[in-house]
Amino acid sequence: MEEFAVAPARRVIEAVKRTGVPVTYFALDVAHAWDVVATSGADVIGVDWRSSLRSADAATGKRFVLQGNLDPCVLLADPKTVAARTRAMLEEGRTLRGHIANLGHGILPNVPVECAQAFVDTVKGSDPFSAGKGV
Repeated sequence: MEEFAVAPARRVIEAVKRTGVPVTYFALDVAHAWDVVATSGADVIGVDWRSSLRSADAATGKRFVLQGNLDPCVLLADPKTVAARTRAMLEEGRTLRGHIANLGHGILPNVPVECAQAFVDTVKGSDPFSAGKGV
């Protein structure tokens, strides 16, 4: 992991950071190597859906803002389920140094627009399915 993924990424991250731009590093399926990922030099670490935000946070020394990690397949469910799962991700993210709500890896091409909208609305705080609102 270090030699073939993080070391080359570290060189790119260092070059980009010299321009003053913050960097997010996302490596897929690395729960076994969070300690190595934490040495990348990135400002933000992306977390896929296979890891919990809390476990990634603990394994990286609680030093990073984390991005992610809703399973992209959740957006294939109904909007109410999308909103509920998004709220659960947001709640887990509240315990972190910082959290950027996002999918745990790309959006699938066949996601219904209303499900993508439920994700965005929930993140923005206008979730019609939250307690006391809507259906």
